[in-house]
Amino acid sequence: MQRVGRAAAASAVAVTAGSWLLAVVLGAAGGHLGDALMGLSAVAFAVVGALVVWQRPGNGIGPLFCAGAVSLTVLGVGGLYARYAAAHPSAGLPAGVFVSWLADAAALPTMGMFAGIIPQVFPDGRPLSRRWRPALWAGWAFIVLATLGNALTPNFTIAADAVSRSANPSASNPLSIGSRVFASMPASGFNFSFRNSTTFLPA
Repeated sequence: MQRVGRAAAASAVAVTAGSWLLAVVLGAAGGHLGDALMGLSAVAFAVVGALVVWQRPGNGIGPLFCAGAVSLTVLGVGGLYARYAAAHPSAGLPAGVFVSWLADAAALPTMGMFAGIIPQVFPDGRPLSRRWRPALWAGWAFIVLATLGNALTPNFTIAADAVSRSANPSASNPLSIGSRVFASMPASGFNFSFRNSTTFLPA
């Protein structure tokens, strides 16, 4: 089990580092290098998490750091990929809409992990007391349910919309379940995106 944990932690470092290098290339080519450099924080979280996993296998904060780093990487690199695919269709980058949808779906678990889960279990990976367990369960429930709602809503959010507008103004989420419940959700609810983040906005 310890080997599996170490392998997963090492994989998280490799994924975040490799994706960050891709983000640097896309950011430099698209004139958004500053946004790409900000993704270095995800690599730092992955490295710290991996060190905790290797040196303190029983500490749950290590896997949480690694998971949060991967989610943050998908969010940031996916946004840059979507922007470049929308601005440079001749480059032929595949799956632009899917990647942008994936980036939007990663917004909620990233926010929930770093704002709702990690602060409650830092630094040893355990809740402060039994009284904090309901809050921790609520944080996990928020991540799961809100992410599903955001991923299945019929309307694209900001990251996906950057691609869909350039390719097809009437494009909709191919994974939508077509539910009126999701269709009626306001943009400030489950249909969440970092509207103030320049990473997701078209140039």
